[in-house]
Amino acid sequence: MFFCGIFLWQRLKGTRSVCFCYAKIPEVKTAALKSSVFARQKATRIQKEDFLDFLKFFCYPVYMKIFFKLNVFFFLFLLFSCSSVPKAKNGDFKKDFSEDETVEFEELWGYVFYKREDSYTPDLPLTDIGYFTEAISAFSEVPAPPPKEKYFSDCPAKVHLVTSCDSRSQTHLLLLPELPLRNKIIDDLIEASKTYDGLQVDWELVSPEDDENFIEFLKILKSKLGEKTLSIAIPARIRTLSKDAYNYEKLAKVADKIIIMAYDEHWATSKPGPIASTDWCKKISDYAKSQIPPEKLVMGLSFYGRAWRDDTLGGKAYIYPTLQKIMEENKVKNHRRDEYGVPSFTITKKLNITAFYDDETSLFVRTKMYAENEIKALSFWRIGQEDEAYWKHLKIKETEENK
Repeated sequence: MFFCGIFLWQRLKGTRSVCFCYAKIPEVKTAALKSSVFARQKATRIQKEDFLDFLKFFCYPVYMKIFFKLNVFFFLFLLFSCSSVPKAKNGDFKKDFSEDETVEFEELWGYVFYKREDSYTPDLPLTDIGYFTEAISAFSEVPAPPPKEKYFSDCPAKVHLVTSCDSRSQTHLLLLPELPLRNKIIDDLIEASKTYDGLQVDWELVSPEDDENFIEFLKILKSKLGEKTLSIAIPARIRTLSKDAYNYEKLAKVADKIIIMAYDEHWATSKPGPIASTDWCKKISDYAKSQIPPEKLVMGLSFYGRAWRDDTLGGKAYIYPTLQKIMEENKVKNHRRDEYGVPSFTITKKLNITAFYDDETSLFVRTKMYAENEIKALSFWRIGQEDEAYWKHLKIKETEENK
């Protein structure tokens, strides 16, 4: 095909150069030289029929064999390349829902952050609010929250006070039955939540060794809450661990609601990736359904994204030998010293930022998956971080409880 192209182009300029091109091929060199006079005489009269005869005369003996081999190779290449399904590429996603499509759930929980109460509006389709206030202090005291009526007086949803503890060692001490701290913190939590509809325990640093103490702590808390709802926010799992403070089956026997934080599939120090891919969330919900009664299970969705940088030099402490190696690898020559002799240097590097996040489309794809997987309730971390277009796809299913 390449030589045919040369011929067609050179035909307009004369046949001598055509013969020269073919003469460069050893197999047809003799034929090309012998036929050059003939070609020059016929150059001005070549028509379509003559061109076909010309090709047969010059190319068929040798090039048809080469051409045949090339075609066989090309055919086999196409056959094998088309026999496998190509991997998904950017742009392969096809939106399979309409702009006004909705999905119903019996419960929709949304988290509101302390001092960001204005992010919530009563028109949002929510049955429950998790009011995330200040964490337990370093002195093991529960900060007094504002009363429910201060920010949620016109809220049609139930409002649950959320408690958190940001220290693993402190969490351990608070759960020890032999220390008076446990009963004190329970009484303080009951007092703090007295104007609210329920209490949620979001203690994310419970050690596996404290699993039994955690269960006992929750039992006492539930007994003192009475008719109010006790909910627990726990991390994602796809299987039962041999030793785990967040055992789904055991916790479901104590708490009224279990919120599964099905996000952070990829985190700040991991490789870049989705915060919560749909396939990963499907595995979590499948496992959760096998351990937790459907009326207690609430699957969590995240509204935030993350960004990763490919440069790992910044933001770390280095020993002197490592700094020497960094300077050598980056050919640092512009050393500086301040007035006290402290050395420093600057490296300029290209920086790539990779970000993963969720918008209306990706959130609704995950939402539909949960609905198809017979999940009755969702929660959202957190209000104010979302693509607002997502809300129009949600509806609260009417039940006896939320009529």
